[in-house]
Amino acid sequence: MVCRPKSGPQCANDMPNNLKIRSPWSQLALFLALLGASLIILILVAGVIYNAAGYTGSHIDTTMSDPRMIATLKWIQALSTVIVFGIPAYFYARATFTNRPLYHLGLRPAVKSSFYLLAIILLLISFPLAEQAVPPANLDGSNGKRQ
Repeated sequence: MVCRPKSGPQCANDMPNNLKIRSPWSQLALFLALLGASLIILILVAGVIYNAAGYTGSHIDTTMSDPRMIATLKWIQALSTVIVFGIPAYFYARATFTNRPLYHLGLRPAVKSSFYLLAIILLLISFPLAEQAVPPANLDGSNGKRQ
């Protein structure tokens, strides 16, 4: 790999100079602590959203056919993705790296600009394939087969 000093720390030998926490075990402990805290936050947020929508834990089986319940669960799933994957990674990078933490998380420009076009093409191709692979579920509880 070619070291380019103007474009940021891209060399393997530059990583130790950029770390706040040098011990790998301390880094692991920090990440696991952040993950545990995010799971606790997720449980609290999901409970608040679930209760705000007017549902209780005892009626979850009977309300799965309710479109409002499905919309509520979609919101909880979207928030859980951000809370469990995004927040711990961001705070881990802020606590571990001295400068440009998002750069070390991979949020940097692509090496070749053609990768942007490739990403758009792959997204457009994957949409119809994903819809064929996972058919939409029926809300009446049947699996779509006729008897």
